[in-house]
Amino acid sequence: MQNYTLSEQDIKVLIGVAGNAICEDEIFPPEFDGIIMEISARIAMKLLDHLSCENKFSKETIEMTEKIFGIVGGDQSGSKNHGICGI
Repeated sequence: MQNYTLSEQDIKVLIGVAGNAICEDEIFPPEFDGIIMEISARIAMKLLDHLSCENKFSKETIEMTEKIFGIVGGDQSGSKNHGICGI
């Protein structure tokens, strides 16, 4: 897995751009665009809160999400460190 160095601003912008791309894909009706962008902004803030240790995601939630996405054992080194705080 590739490692990246991103600033808080980079994270906010990239999640916002991804949200915008979902809107442009026209999978959802145009009236959902505002909701999608609001959710994108909230996702960015939740992620930054976790990375800063201000409000970490629970270990259980991370493990469940790894299973859903088919991720086993954290990164390639086997580390289960999910951000600066780790879990």
